[in-house]
Amino acid sequence: LRNHRRVLLDTLEVFIHEPHIDWEKERKKAEKQRKNASAGAQWYPKQKLGVVRRKLYGDNPAHIFAEELSRNRNKNPVQYMANLQKVLAGEAGVNVRADTGPTDLTVAQQIDCLIDLATDPAILGRAYVGLCPYL
Repeated sequence: LRNHRRVLLDTLEVFIHEPHIDWEKERKKAEKQRKNASAGAQWYPKQKLGVVRRKLYGDNPAHIFAEELSRNRNKNPVQYMANLQKVLAGEAGVNVRADTGPTDLTVAQQIDCLIDLATDPAILGRAYVGLCPYL
């Protein structure tokens, strides 16, 4: 995938111009919550394409996950969100994701970070039904 990422990203650009129906629903919900029509029809697909781009260019999955969590529309208390961000960052010397850099990871390093995220009891204990980290 990394060797042909440009082809994949160009193919995914279609979703910016022709968004998925669920993404349109998300946009409408967000506009209602924010009461801001200037968000535009393309904001959600562009965000998702940005996530794919970051994954293909070797960003640390924990950093990507933390950024997506920060975009959450739910009104969680600041302290709760700060604790989640800390858990996602991991602990140096204990978690692989904390010991690797934020960018330029090899495929093997990204896989190790994903396994670390998927098997960390601190994260598993906070997971909920609607969590979709595979997207």
